[in-house]
Amino acid sequence: GKLTIEAKNVVEPLCRHFRICGGCSFQHIPYTEQLLHKKKFVSDHFSFPIENILPSESPWQYRNKMEFSFYQTAVGEKSLGLRQRKMRKVESLLECYICRPWCMDALSSVREWWASSSLSAYHFGKNKGHLRSLTLREGMRTGKKMVILLASDNMAEDEDLTTFVHALPKVDSIVLRKQIIRPKTPTIFTEKILHGKDHIEEHLIDFEDGSTYRFRIRPSSFFQTNTFQSNLLIQRAIELAGLSRTDHVLDLYCGTGTFGIFAAKRVSKVVGIEVVADAVEDARKNVALNGITNMQIFLGDVAGLLAKGEFLATVVFVNPPREGLGPKAVAELQKISPKKIVYVSCNPASQAADCLGLTHFKITHILPVDQFP
Repeated sequence: GKLTIEAKNVVEPLCRHFRICGGCSFQHIPYTEQLLHKKKFVSDHFSFPIENILPSESPWQYRNKMEFSFYQTAVGEKSLGLRQRKMRKVESLLECYICRPWCMDALSSVREWWASSSLSAYHFGKNKGHLRSLTLREGMRTGKKMVILLASDNMAEDEDLTTFVHALPKVDSIVLRKQIIRPKTPTIFTEKILHGKDHIEEHLIDFEDGSTYRFRIRPSSFFQTNTFQSNLLIQRAIELAGLSRTDHVLDLYCGTGTFGIFAAKRVSKVVGIEVVADAVEDARKNVALNGITNMQIFLGDVAGLLAKGEFLATVVFVNPPREGLGPKAVAELQKISPKKIVYVSCNPASQAADCLGLTHFKITHILPVDQFP
């Protein structure tokens, strides 16, 4: 389901673009009231008591990734920003408070560069134009910054983007991605490094001993958008798992390996399973980057690999996409029968449905974590 809030109390939004821009939904609602609604949204899907929601340390400047769109009217007027709420148009942002200030500086610089460029915004319906989106990524604990310019295949191979790079002097990595669309064939992405490395790093902290885990972030890498809340979520998941040295852990839908990497030093063995090839590549590099020797990552469909009967575990972490585990994966988890499952979800509706199918288990904790104030 989708969370909607009817506010009892309304405050003046901090951002001038709020009522038009589609980037935020609840800026006019006091944060404490937002949290009550979000907790109720989770509790409405379960008949089990819900713990108090873990709030974001700050409702502002928390996003480590922003994706802005290029837009152009029929008469050539250009705008670069976020999609408007009820229109296909793009709001040309002058301020945004859910990202760090450097994002607005970069946006302004790219807007100035585009004003003097002959490149046009891409029009999907006509498959004309060049520029699709501008993505800004940051390692919140490392300060490393990445800019990704997504263009269509209409951009010439030898297009000179020197002035684009010069417009972003304080950025560590600048990448040109091209999205190639052909009839009846899968979409292909190509990458060209314009400046710096092909990745940046983010750090997550193990609060139990203060150690640091390093994670590579490439242009296409998935990484939770709120670094600090993600760190808190992982730590609480590890605590709830109650891990011991003899445990064998399965990290299902493991993405870039965060839960398994945190678990590894606490247990005997970790196996991660992920269906997205790029994420598996990232996860394997993150395992090596952190010197972990008791964790393996397998590429494949979770239910399909589990059905082979080769994976046993005493503790399982699952973090599936919005549609949830589904009946096949639920059935395989029933067969494996670990002593504990830690189920992390971005969709309480599918999570609740899956929990009904996990008849060999009983719920002991439900803890909401607010990642998107």
